Amino acid sequence: MKLQVYQNVLNRLGAIIYDSEFRLHVYSVGGCERDRLLGNDIKDIDLVVDIENGGIKLANWLYENGYLQYAPVTYENYGTAMFHLKDFPDIELEAVQTRKESYRDMTTRNPETAYGTIQEDCKRRDFTMNALYRTIGTDELHDFTGRSLQDIDAQIIRSCDNPDIIFKEDPLRILRAIRFSCRLGWKIEEETYDKMEKNSYRLEIISQERITDEFNKIVTSRNAESGLRTMRSINALKFVSPQLGSLSNEEFEWALSSMRLINTMGYGDTSLEQRVAILFMKTTLPEIAMREMKYSNDLIKTIMTIIREVPIVQGLGDKYYTINPVEVRRQQYRIGDSELHAKIVMVAHSINNRDCLAIRKNMQAIHVMSWLIRLLREGQDCYRYKLPVDGEDVMKLKGIGPCRAIKKYLDYLLETAFTNPRISRDDCIALLSKVNFE
Repeated sequence: MKLQVYQNVLNRLGAIIYDSEFRLHVYSVGGCERDRLLGNDIKDIDLVVDIENGGIKLANWLYENGYLQYAPVTYENYGTAMFHLKDFPDIELEAVQTRKESYRDMTTRNPETAYGTIQEDCKRRDFTMNALYRTIGTDELHDFTGRSLQDIDAQIIRSCDNPDIIFKEDPLRILRAIRFSCRLGWKIEEETYDKMEKNSYRLEIISQERITDEFNKIVTSRNAESGLRTMRSINALKFVSPQLGSLSNEEFEWALSSMRLINTMGYGDTSLEQRVAILFMKTTLPEIAMREMKYSNDLIKTIMTIIREVPIVQGLGDKYYTINPVEVRRQQYRIGDSELHAKIVMVAHSINNRDCLAIRKNMQAIHVMSWLIRLLREGQDCYRYKLPVDGEDVMKLKGIGPCRAIKKYLDYLLETAFTNPRISRDDCIALLSKVNFE
């Protein structure tokens, strides 16, 4: 949401609680306050209430007094409530009591929590940039770490507490630090970085789903190369995928350099398939590796299509006039989707121009793209091509029953259609009368 909308929400909430027990006890905290200072759009509004069970109490009080659009959703075990003000029905707010945490079971990142002071709540947060509190109603900003403001100003990522402890207790914070560094382009403070490396082995206790989620956010950032280098340098990449972790230096550098043009081609944060495909091209068993990462079947299918088809694009021809449109149509039919085909071509272009010094040094993929556009405009593409005859027609014409030969006849016609996708039913029947594959 825009900053002004965010401010309007907080102003309204401050006015509502002005004469209540919650006045001066409700704070906006974390990423929303960081992004407010940076002038960025706000993703989520997180509130803490320094009253025992304060998040749920606040939400219930708002509902009982008619300020909420719906009844709040509460999670008693976590002391958390989510609600929507009537004045801003499309904006979700989340409120929780201030907490302190203890990690008794070191085989999990889930702590035991209890009501705590606002200072204890601050201490449990991951990084100083995420530990700013603003009192709702007075607009007073609090920097309980004494470093949050200066670290944001200096663009530094620093742990709120002893980094050796916070990364040992919750190793997912290691990947979060890298993600924030990639997203914001900020430097990780030296001691924080050192303890990330020291405790990277603790990532083995984190579920693969959590690790993959952080990895996806890192690899789709504009500073993905930096994030991947950091993961490799602190020995964390092998916990994302053993196959990625085992890439040689040459293979790893090939992948990073091949990704660079993808960063500049307007795909922004939507190029997960392209970047993951490039990363896994040099691995031994990419499909198995992606299944280990818990990627969905659909995503794996898309990525494997990219991996399989990129070398074919690279072999279609170096000049526009040498590219065979029959081969282009054949690939169109195999891929079946023009948007995916365009992504495949741009991956090929990025790989072909890995040095990123002269984007137009190798134009082969661009020539292929020109052919794709031309065939689409002329209505001669084969993305969703369907022959004007089917197996029933073949059996009737040839006087045969179901058998393997039917597929041979249809494949023969399909190959002919790649040369002329406007082939008619009569043309197909005429062709079938001249061949025999039985």
